[in-house]
Order: sequence, then C-alpha cells, then structure tokens
Amino acid sequence: MVMFLVTACVAMLFTFAAACMVLTVAAFVVMSFTLAAAFVLVLCMFTATFMMVLHHRLLMLFRYI
Repeated sequence: MVMFLVTACVAMLFTFAAACMVLTVAAFVVMSFTLAAAFVLVLCMFTATFMMVLHHRLLMLFRYI
C-alpha cells in the first residue's frame, strides 16, 4: 500500500514536471513567434515610411523637371 502511494506520488510528480516542461517550451515558441511578428511589423513600418519619403521626394523632383 505504501509502495503504491509512493509510486503514485512519483508518477504525479513526473507528470507535473513533464507538463511544466511542455508549457515552458510552448511559452518560448509563442514568445519567439511574437518577437518575430513584432520585428516584421516594425520592418514593414520602416519600409512604408521610407517609401512615403521616397515617393514624396520623387514627386518634388518631377515637379521641378
């Protein structure tokens, strides 16, 4: 009976540890995806701003030609 309880406790502990590990890995994956998405978003914003400035400069240039 005692051995059964000890085995059950150890099994529960291992299951809990495995669940924690899986959750930690999932959190890291989600975090990296979020960081990548934020990086892409910032890159797109910079590109859009650069294109707007370039477009404005080209319009000014063609106005004088």
